Amino acid sequence: MMSNDDTLDIRRATFDDLQRIATQRTAMFTEMGMIYDGDADVLNQRVLAWTQTKLEQGEYHGWMLYDASTEAVFGGAGVWMTHSCPNPLNEIPMTAYVMNVYIAPELRGQGWARRLMETLLKFCRKQGIKKVALHASDAGYPLYESLGFTPTSEMRMDLF
Repeated sequence: MMSNDDTLDIRRATFDDLQRIATQRTAMFTEMGMIYDGDADVLNQRVLAWTQTKLEQGEYHGWMLYDASTEAVFGGAGVWMTHSCPNPLNEIPMTAYVMNVYIAPELRGQGWARRLMETLLKFCRKQGIKKVALHASDAGYPLYESLGFTPTSEMRMDLF
């Protein structure tokens, strides 16, 4: 379903968007080659349940790229506000973790991901958040770098 760029806009995500958020997150991981046949439905249901809980708790905030004339949704982005231990650089013990950044393939390369991220970052600044983190896909890395994100010294180990 194509959209008229003149009617595209960004709005806050609501409970009515839960399935869209889950579907977009599943599509994102599928496009990155991280989901195989049969696993998409399982991930979709897990994301749906998690997002509903976090939205109810006021920890998840999202924005949707939508067509104002049809209400069709073409992308989105979210941020999970997590508690963190106070440290010398962050007097507010909260970290914003960016997630679910997704744009429908037909609208990529037109600046919509940047606009969603700018909206999300403005929200974080208004909340007094000093630390924003994310994991970037190869496709998203240039955007995040251009917005001022830098690699950190974080180390990780997968236990399985």
